[in-house]
This record gives sequence, structure tokens and C-alpha cells, in this order.
Amino acid sequence: GVLVGWTAAGNRPDFDIVTGVSTGALTAPFAYLGKDWDRRLTEAYTSQAADRILEKRGLDLFFTPSIFRNNALRDLVAKYVDPPLLYAVAIEHAKGRRLMIATTNLDTEEAMIWDMGAIASRGDAAALQLFRDVLVASASIPGVFPPSLIEVEGSNRRLSEMHVDGSVTTPFFVAPETLLLSILPGRDQTGPGEVSVIVNGQIDGGFGFTKGDTLSILGRSWIAMNKAQMRTHLTANAAFTRRNGGVFRYTAIPDDAKGDFSGLDFASEGRRALFTLGYDLGKSGAAWAAPGDASAGEAQAPG
Repeated sequence: GVLVGWTAAGNRPDFDIVTGVSTGALTAPFAYLGKDWDRRLTEAYTSQAADRILEKRGLDLFFTPSIFRNNALRDLVAKYVDPPLLYAVAIEHAKGRRLMIATTNLDTEEAMIWDMGAIASRGDAAALQLFRDVLVASASIPGVFPPSLIEVEGSNRRLSEMHVDGSVTTPFFVAPETLLLSILPGRDQTGPGEVSVIVNGQIDGGFGFTKGDTLSILGRSWIAMNKAQMRTHLTANAAFTRRNGGVFRYTAIPDDAKGDFSGLDFASEGRRALFTLGYDLGKSGAAWAAPGDASAGEAQAPG
């Protein structure tokens, strides 16, 4: 919603680099391709196509890797990530722009950053499948959706790596961790850069009674951990950006907004309400803040 509202405001830039993590990975290709793809982004987010993503398993729940199947998630990605989109990403990649998606490789316990433009540039059926697999993997919350097995080649053999939600290892991606304390060479020649981060959730802790069952405790713990990790990551990346002469902004769901922002509310009504909220904030310019500001709603969007 923020992206489409930003387009309506008339000052949405063409980004040089777009990165996506978790549910943000599903939005990232449309953010990368620009305002001409807003209609497809809006349809993907607000239509009833996502209503059945949470497809429960049967009696085999305790013998499987997740609570829900990912068939509907894969179908949704396949519907909107088609050959024309792959071709469009390849064209932008050839211009020097970059689209990066993060997953978590459970086998190595590390974040994996995928150059989606390089994948798209291959242009064949295998590239399209890998492109889709990476998006599904990045959005696969551990235990909620099953991991994605992605085939890779190395040392003259083929392996299947197990990948899950990118936010397990990085809430969002601006630069490698090893560079976050660095001053980059050549920054004076390139001019000040702008980093804009869209957080699909709230970042401050909120009071609420937690049920005493296992799933509720695990779920609330996961949310609390993610919020703390997000706050730390925002502060570190803002410092890195400013140290290198750039401007850092972020937007998140306002703390006073009501609704289920766990990332598991795929009902049409909830998604449309969230989309409308993001659209209004993006269009009005009230979405953007810097770490340390009182709230995202008190800052102005970039001009």
C-alpha cells in the first residue's frame, strides 16, 4: 500500500537497488519494476487469491515440517511471477539496477542473498522456477510453512539446500554485516544515497495478554524477538548510511493501528485494511521516519 500511495503522491523514485526479505520478498519485484506494475501489486495483495494461503494439514501434523502446507503460497507466487515479469526484471538488470532477495540457509545457518536479476537474465524455465522458489523460501516462516529445498551445484555434485524465511537471519538487507561499521571508499564521488525501508509490521512492543498454550507462547515469543531484532537492525543500518553520507528512512505500521499484524492474517478484509492504511500514509507523505523519531507518522516522506 505504501508503494502505491507513494506513486499517487507523485514523488516515488526509481530505485537503483531493491531488496526483499520475508513477505517483503513477494513485494520486492513490483517495487523494483516501478509504478507501471502497481496494478498487479494491488491485485496480488488485495484480491481473494491469498485467502487460502494458510492451508492446514490433517492428522499428520506432528510428523511434518510445518503447521500449514505451502501449495497455495506457491500457486499465488506462480500466478503473479510469470515469464513477462521475469523478462522485465532481466531488462532492468541489464541497465545496472539490482534486485536482491534474502533467504536463510538452515544448513549453513547463514543469510543467503540472491541476485534475482542474474537469475532472470537466464530466461529459461529453470530460471523462472528458481526465481519463484527463492520468493517462496524467503516468505516461509519456520514451522508455519515448510522449508524450500533449492538445488545447487558444487564440487561436481548436486545438493538440495534447505531455505526458510530470510528474517530469521536478517530483517532487511542494506549491506553485508561486515560493512556496517565501515566507511566506504568513493562515497564523496557518488553523492548522497537514500535508503528507504518498508517494515511490514509494528516495531515497538505492545501490551497484550498471552494465552497459556504452546502455540500462543511460541508465536508471541517469535513476534517479540523479531521486533527487537528489527529495532537493532534499523539503528545499525541508519548509522551505516549516515556515516557514508546518505539519508536513512523507514516506515512501519503505526503502534496505534488495530489489527492482526503477525504476518499470518491472510483474510481479504485484513489485507485490504492494511493496504489502505499503507496507501494513505504513502500518499500523504506521513509514512517516513528515522530511527529515534517519536513515530513513523510524524515524519515526512522523501521528496
